[in-house]
Amino acid sequence: MKDHFETLKEDIGLQIYKMREENGYSRQEFADMVDISLNSLSSIENGNTLVKISTLYVITNTLSISLSYFFKLLEEKRNQKK
Repeated sequence: MKDHFETLKEDIGLQIYKMREENGYSRQEFADMVDISLNSLSSIENGNTLVKISTLYVITNTLSISLSYFFKLLEEKRNQKK
């Protein structure tokens, strides 16, 4: 059974993936925009790596949303799973 931390990594990654897709960016394009490697972005989106807060800040700024809004969306999605 997955622990809370593993589930959180997956949920954050999925939220980043969905928002990137909704904005029409390819993985490579978005990785370049937020100045991380394609492998790093893939690992984050797949829930294998927990995104650094500094990287998440750049991601949310690139998507023109606040960190608080990102976490609000994340919490809403997590509550829907319950």
